[in-house]
Amino acid sequence: MFPKRVGWLGVFLVLAAVGSGLLLAQSPQQVGTWVGVGAADNPFGNGASVDLTDGRTLIVGGSAPDGAPTDVVASFDTATNEFAIAGTLLSARTEHTATLLKDGRVLVTGGITNGLVSTDIELFDPSTGASTLVAQMAEPRRGHVAALLQNGSVLIAGGYTTENVVLQSAFIFDP
Repeated sequence: MFPKRVGWLGVFLVLAAVGSGLLLAQSPQQVGTWVGVGAADNPFGNGASVDLTDGRTLIVGGSAPDGAPTDVVASFDTATNEFAIAGTLLSARTEHTATLLKDGRVLVTGGITNGLVSTDIELFDPSTGASTLVAQMAEPRRGHVAALLQNGSVLIAGGYTTENVVLQSAFIFDP
């Protein structure tokens, strides 16, 4: 008799959950709208992006359609909804990070360059379109995260090594 009660109780709970929508996929609520803005001049994937204070968004590096890393830095102007070439990196790269610094320059770290996981740290200046190699990380990393800290330095953490080992290390870069 006890198993029947548990069985009926289970059926009741499942029906209650279904009735309340807990077990069913619900359609998303309309929150905003999508607006097409055309296509970028250079298709890319696995790049990094940052929002600049002048209203533009930079798309930094990434993979070209053939999978090869690219050194192109493109800007998207939110006022005109247009893409433009903003400059180039010193190294074509994908799976890297880009972090907007307080002075308006963009810190670009790691990723895959020339088929290898990189230790390079570049500073890209959106006002000139030029990039400068400023340092090397202690170990190569790709797929990591980077965050601007309140004091203006950048925390770089995690990611993968050349051998696809997950990194637990982190460091702080002070530009």
